Amino acid sequence: MVTKNAPEKKETQGGQSFELIMPVAEFFRNVNAGNVLKGALRGAEVIIAGSELYRLCKADPEGVAKASVSLLPQKELFDLLRSARDNSGRDVYRNAKFEMGKVDVTATYGVQTFINVKALDSLSRRNEFMRQFGIDMVNSGNAYVIRYDGDRKYAAILVPPIVIHYKKELYAVPMGNLEAMVAKGDAITIKGVNGDAAVDLGSVLAIAREEIAKPGATVAVIKDGSHRAFISYTANVPLTAIIIRDSDEAPTSAPINFFNMIMTNERPDRADHRYPGVYQGGRVDLRKIGIDP
Repeated sequence: MVTKNAPEKKETQGGQSFELIMPVAEFFRNVNAGNVLKGALRGAEVIIAGSELYRLCKADPEGVAKASVSLLPQKELFDLLRSARDNSGRDVYRNAKFEMGKVDVTATYGVQTFINVKALDSLSRRNEFMRQFGIDMVNSGNAYVIRYDGDRKYAAILVPPIVIHYKKELYAVPMGNLEAMVAKGDAITIKGVNGDAAVDLGSVLAIAREEIAKPGATVAVIKDGSHRAFISYTANVPLTAIIIRDSDEAPTSAPINFFNMIMTNERPDRADHRYPGVYQGGRVDLRKIGIDP
């Protein structure tokens, strides 16, 4: 199975510049696609992020009329995710178990040091727009393929947030990286909404150590959908998410609580400031299987 994508390219439509994820033909070479997914993408030329498709559709006065939505069956969604590989090409989801379920976000960790206020606002506006098609992006528990036939025939794959139960034994590298930062007195300072704010790395490290030391073999972490999870967190309601267990994917960072994240208007430039103890060696990039909300 081919796992390397064609280089991302930029396109322009209606004066808007946006990135392509991959051509549809490349996508089919990369993944296990079921019949519904094949049908939903029939005739489409390129896959783009859901946020990019929203921008294009919203800017087109006839955008809603040019769009269509297909519900992706749960089995096909899970088969698509099982196609993913980590950065070294390992088939880390081969033996994983997938389910859709309710998650208590207060008992679940994140991977990043920040919450982007602009991203929250964009998510709210996209969700309002998508409701015209019967889609709740935040908490529906469904996956969709959205088509938009503009200058070219575009498609986006929208999936629920993903919570993965990372094996504690795989935390050695990101935890070691975070411990080294704290020992050296390194700081992560983020441009918060009220000025510069430092992430409390000592607190992050102490809580992560405590969690990893608890009985149990895994730590529940939001792999994808941090801002949707934050909405559930602030509303104190369960999050409907894809739950992955028994995978061999390595965590990309030390686990971090939502209350340790900094509210900001811009994403930090440095990866080691975005993710505490960042380690990308075992990361699964969902864009390689066409998923980017």
